[in-house]
Amino acid sequence: MRLQKLSQALALALGVLACHIPGICKEDADCPQERAFCLFAENAKEGDDGVCTHVEPPVIKSFHPLEAKFGEELSIFGENFSAVSSENSVRLNNELVEIRFAAETELRVVIPPTLRCAGFVSVTVRGETAISDVAFSYLPTTVTVSTFAGSCEKEGYADGTGAEVRFSFPCGIAINAEGTLYVTDRNSNRIRKLTSEGFVSTLVGGAGDAGLLSGPRGITLDKEGNLYVADTGNNRIRKVTPQGVVTTFVGSGKEGNADGAGEAAQLREPRGITLDKEGNFYIADMGNNRICKVTPQGVVSTFAGSGALGHANGARADASFNQPRGLAIDAAGTLYVADTGNHLIRKLTSKGEVSTLVGHEQCGFGVADGTGRAAWFNYPAGLTLDGAGNLYIADIWNNRVRRMTPKGEVSTIAGSGPTGAENHGYTDGLGEAAQFYGPNDIALDLKTGNFYVADTYNHCIRKIVLE
Repeated sequence: MRLQKLSQALALALGVLACHIPGICKEDADCPQERAFCLFAENAKEGDDGVCTHVEPPVIKSFHPLEAKFGEELSIFGENFSAVSSENSVRLNNELVEIRFAAETELRVVIPPTLRCAGFVSVTVRGETAISDVAFSYLPTTVTVSTFAGSCEKEGYADGTGAEVRFSFPCGIAINAEGTLYVTDRNSNRIRKLTSEGFVSTLVGGAGDAGLLSGPRGITLDKEGNLYVADTGNNRIRKVTPQGVVTTFVGSGKEGNADGAGEAAQLREPRGITLDKEGNFYIADMGNNRICKVTPQGVVSTFAGSGALGHANGARADASFNQPRGLAIDAAGTLYVADTGNHLIRKLTSKGEVSTLVGHEQCGFGVADGTGRAAWFNYPAGLTLDGAGNLYIADIWNNRVRRMTPKGEVSTIAGSGPTGAENHGYTDGLGEAAQFYGPNDIALDLKTGNFYVADTYNHCIRKIVLE
């Protein structure tokens, strides 16, 4: 408050000085202090009648509904909006939307067909912007699955575009801000690069790199564009520069269970890997039934998991897992774990507290949408989050892509059929008419809202568009 008064006093002094500058005042006016103040003070506006008024910035208190489809209305409630529609601008996930109704405490907008992606609500009035505390979720009316690269059931190795490309059990997938995909091609021991136009090349692997990687799985990116790869068969985490230079980040290469720095640490079949905003890595150390934390300097410690098979919740070593694979982390540092062997999705707080979000720990695998324990999975693996906190899950042997809301409500986005590895297929199409074969991982392009799936046993990369 004291700083605000000082700012206002300075604005007033500048305003009085401005009265003596030719051209500032109206020809028929004496340049009152109120107008001078208006020229320099923040949150002040001069009306057509020359009267200066203080303008408060907009405030978003809530919006309803929290999720909506194309063509539906969204009501935004708050303060200091303008009753003149043209003086407000509203954006959903940074996309400008049409305002249908405007009042000082409410704005109503329509959901555009181009939105496709979850994100925050922002309102700008007279140069001041307010952003919602929670994100809005876009509900698609159409889910379209297509083949982005690779040819169904044709395993091999070939760069190129479209159906001429060959993969050999693609497992992990990550995407950068420009829309470039990186895929771990498990059985060819390569890292493949896919442009947004669908051209596939090899970043790491081939004759010159023979034996460098062994069955790579999980993959993530840092801010500099470096890849970090779970080199599963070599029990290491490898760093790959944008130029394709490979070094060992952590892991001795020997199968084991040991914390430590760099190559002094020991892992056993590491799978999923993700990165928080502080630059710390988290690894699903599948063979050791634990989640590891790795500092930016490469120091490995056990973050959660006793090492024994189980599904116990609790703090750090009191918790237990069964072959955890997929990981995703939100902006608050909450980690989501695909506890694959338990057919559960677990939550791990920044303090190491483990709880079960969805799935039934007593009943094993199956396929069912629902909330909490009513939802069933069959080897869930790859995970990704959207801007509204919805979690998307590659459900391997249900051959589906699933969605879990922040309330723990699970639904099927794409794929269908009875549970089980034998009930697979390969079909492009709409929603549940599409078929997959053992999808292992999923990534979200935050710029377009499109998802990409490593359809492992079909040896291809699939694209999912929500409209």
